[in-house]
Amino acid sequence: MLRRGGFERGGGIFTLLAADAVTVPLQERLPTDPDLLGLDLFKDTTSYKYTLANLGIIKITRRSVNLAAAACALQFATIQSTIICLTTTSPEELTKAFTGFFLLPLKWFRLVNVNELSLSILLSFRFLGLIFEELQNVAKGMLSRNINWKDLALVARIDIGTTLISKAINNLLSISNQIARSMMVRGYSAKSFVHPHLADVKERGNE
Repeated sequence: MLRRGGFERGGGIFTLLAADAVTVPLQERLPTDPDLLGLDLFKDTTSYKYTLANLGIIKITRRSVNLAAAACALQFATIQSTIICLTTTSPEELTKAFTGFFLLPLKWFRLVNVNELSLSILLSFRFLGLIFEELQNVAKGMLSRNINWKDLALVARIDIGTTLISKAINNLLSISNQIARSMMVRGYSAKSFVHPHLADVKERGNE
């Protein structure tokens, strides 16, 4: 949750600062009549301001705030809906839905091997769950160490962060290597290979 929240906050801050950061050069057009130059400027009685903060190259406007809020909400909805979908539905059922509905045009026109593509989708769904699990392990490791980030220098923060992230990446690579070896042992390289879980799902669907 901490990692996902950090990703959403990072995307929101980036959108907030970069959405309307390019300042358009404006040319003020003053009246040419010298009698009008001494008039008082029009004073706006409302408190409306389009530019909320202007700190040199950093410019925050109402448009950037709205885009940042929409981007954070979209990221949160996308990530959480993916997690809920993978938690409540088995990868085999998700693959059955993709194979039986979304991949039907590819099967009709014979553009790709639908069985191979469905197997790749099944592995992708399972691997997404492993990625979320590794990220949770990284967050739990940071909490268990009770690291006080405020007292650490910048180099120490980068060192600890890269160490935890590298461990998660090494674990994911090790798991993917084990999956590849097990698939090769079970005959994935054969042309007549059929995934047993997909076969069971199809049989249950026919029943």
